[in-house]
Amino acid sequence: MKTNSHLFAVSCTAVAVCACGNSRDPDESIANYGSKQNSVIAAAKANGVDDRSLLAAAFLQSNFGSELSSTGRIPGTTRTSPFGLYGDTSAGGAPEDLTANAMAVAKTIRVLANEAKPTEAFDWLALTAQVIVGGSNETPVAQVQTHLVLNELISVYNSGFTTSLSGGEIVSIPPAQKPVNVEKLDSARLSQLEPGNARSEFGMFVQGNPESEDAGEKLLKTMPKVILRWCPASALVCFDHLRYAKTSSAHFMAYRAAEGGLQFVQIHSMRKDLKWNDSTATNAITITLSGLAGDKPEQFRTDWLGWRDYVSIQKMTRAILRSFASFLPPGSLSANPMDHVTEDLGGAPAATGSLGTPRQNFSLPSFWDGKLLAQMLKIEDISSSNQVEATTPGIQTFPDTRANFEMKFGKEASQVLFDADSGSTTPGVSAWQLIRRSDLRDTIRIYRFEEEFTTRGISGNEFRSIRVLALNRKGEPIGFRVLRFRLNGLVNPE
Repeated sequence: MKTNSHLFAVSCTAVAVCACGNSRDPDESIANYGSKQNSVIAAAKANGVDDRSLLAAAFLQSNFGSELSSTGRIPGTTRTSPFGLYGDTSAGGAPEDLTANAMAVAKTIRVLANEAKPTEAFDWLALTAQVIVGGSNETPVAQVQTHLVLNELISVYNSGFTTSLSGGEIVSIPPAQKPVNVEKLDSARLSQLEPGNARSEFGMFVQGNPESEDAGEKLLKTMPKVILRWCPASALVCFDHLRYAKTSSAHFMAYRAAEGGLQFVQIHSMRKDLKWNDSTATNAITITLSGLAGDKPEQFRTDWLGWRDYVSIQKMTRAILRSFASFLPPGSLSANPMDHVTEDLGGAPAATGSLGTPRQNFSLPSFWDGKLLAQMLKIEDISSSNQVEATTPGIQTFPDTRANFEMKFGKEASQVLFDADSGSTTPGVSAWQLIRRSDLRDTIRIYRFEEEFTTRGISGNEFRSIRVLALNRKGEPIGFRVLRFRLNGLVNPE
């Protein structure tokens, strides 16, 4: 493998790192977009609604329709449209038709906007969330559903996103030039982002289906296990499923927060042992992460989970363990919190449960890094601040098989590890493979490097990924970024 890297002692003021400077609004140069992105923008323009909000919705709910199989294989799912509409498509259009759904959603937003008179981006996002959830927004469950969708919409609206669709189309939305600033929202708008009235010490609490909690009370004598799983669908679909499922439920569900990172909604009481594939998961607390990170190799989005997401999981896991340690015998909590964590990494379960129903695959994606979480769980006060920054966001495209990057590191970074997606999709086998390790001197904050790639990665096509992980002087992780890029030289490899 040929490599070429350069270290530069550059002051922060000498490098323009702001992603917004080169961004363009999604309504410019409409003819340059692919067919799916174009159809969403066209629907927004035809109805005079905010196109960026509609694009964010199409991405979050189904990745522009390319991951409807993810939602369809979740038991009891009725939201199977590209925008998460009910399967009966009461808003019009066919569930699989992105164009028809985009027009139906945009028309309904327009009707609501005529009365609500939106004046800023938050208002358009709130209307979009309300239309996706559907029905009256006055019931407690509908309010929670709208809360979930609105948080995710704001997060994606602010940060932008880049995704590759089947057929080769790339949708790339830059960071917002005028992002929604949650801290500056007035009380009426902020109330829509805050959890419902029912609270637990871990945040929002929504009572699930009592019939699904039939496994009995916990009889705790030892520290419970925290089980981590992944629901391969949108947060809205996963929430609906986890509330009612009897054999694939969860105590907590994680979803994208408006300000970045993850928030958690508690669905079932931690006093209950829940069933899993017809067996009771005794002495366990289940956290299910949600989101369309890809259910097929060609759809894998290795950048779906970021540094702040791992930090959110770390803090939640430690909080749960501390809550039990407070009333269990001294010494119940191991010095290594990972001793009490179980990661559902798949395997080969039976095809059906005892009742003949298909067993669901809620295993963590192959680019999940349990080793990284284990390192993070040992850190008492971990920071959400990411010490790694890419100066060029989105998916870069290179003409052959060589890629070059530039990274900026915070002052605490002492060593940097570069992992490439290894191509492994085997359950329990990490998708990341170390390809480079570099030490940083105190005067060096900018790192430029070049790498050659001659094989396909985890995506199985010309898209590859590199994860850049920063460590401090203690060897502790302090941030990472996943860089996704496209190599035209891999389109027709020898």
